[in-house]
Amino acid sequence: MKKKLLFLFLFVITFLNSKVFVKRNNNKKFGNIKRKILFVAKKNSVNSFSQFYSKLIKHHKNIKENYYIWLENNSNYFNELILSWNAFRPKKGKYSFYVSVKYNNRWSGWQKIAEWADKYQKTFLNTKNTFVHTKHVRVEMQKNKKANGFRIKVLAQNGAKIKNLKSLFVSLADMNKFIFEKKDFNKATTIIKGVPKVSQWSVKHERAKDFCSPTSTAMVLGYYSKKRLFRGISNKLSGYIKKMAPKIHDDSYLDIYGAWPFNVAQAFDLSKGKLSCSVQRLNGMEQLYYFLRRRIPVAVSVRGYLKGGFKRYDNGHFVVVVGWDNKRKALLCIDPAFPTLRKMLRAYNFKDFIKAWGTSRNLTYILKP
Repeated sequence: MKKKLLFLFLFVITFLNSKVFVKRNNNKKFGNIKRKILFVAKKNSVNSFSQFYSKLIKHHKNIKENYYIWLENNSNYFNELILSWNAFRPKKGKYSFYVSVKYNNRWSGWQKIAEWADKYQKTFLNTKNTFVHTKHVRVEMQKNKKANGFRIKVLAQNGAKIKNLKSLFVSLADMNKFIFEKKDFNKATTIIKGVPKVSQWSVKHERAKDFCSPTSTAMVLGYYSKKRLFRGISNKLSGYIKKMAPKIHDDSYLDIYGAWPFNVAQAFDLSKGKLSCSVQRLNGMEQLYYFLRRRIPVAVSVRGYLKGGFKRYDNGHFVVVVGWDNKRKALLCIDPAFPTLRKMLRAYNFKDFIKAWGTSRNLTYILKP
């Protein structure tokens, strides 16, 4: 009798926990992708430092406003916010993006984080607020403060149309909770075939050494183009990347081609709206594997020493993950740093990869249909 009562008690507790979990994550306005990702993170990952929010924007037919505001009044606590967006590039004018966060039960002022225009794009730095600093591609909390809400404001200016803004994405992270994975990973081998390989060195450009991010983004775009999801991606990706580079270059004093939001925003535009393109910090290998199993190649940032890499990637570097080899316990990656195609497909040891990816705090570009 006691065993039956104990079993019944455990069953009720498990059932209630599952109900609470579903209720927490079944908010329709965040979209299906958020619910799925949070499920993987909470259920299986050693990490739960990051959360992903998405906002699909449906404009009224006769919209007259030239701005859009997204408010999340209550989120989990975070000390970093990364904004990305999907929009069709304005043929004239620009979009200006602003961020505000809630901390100590009050809202910070609006801080401009980026401009995305017909002929240029740039990020901004703002450190005037003691506790909230906007640092180009992200917002960082200072002096151990944490925020638990955010606002995003987008202005369509000088002829840009707000109706061409389609989605907003926010990746929140509590960096203090990040943990390097130490457990072995044991899941079935999965390999994504058909991802084109191109070396960043094949691009005839004086800054080719800085092209790992646009090259990785272009390879993923090329994969979907080969599947005929959309057209317009050249078979000769090196020439395509050269044309793409000016559209993702950060024209601020940073002078870089690796500004995260510009890479994914341009990917959406080039896919003609067929892909959802966002910047995320994944919670670990479980989430990464989730995408690989669904034939979604992902571009990830690695940093520092990666055994088998072309060199040390002390300034950060992007590669495309195309599979998991369970027998070799290795991530299969296309590394654009290698100058020859035959050397670009790498099998990076799981522990080595996790350390290099984790040093970039699991930064990832997700491009998916």
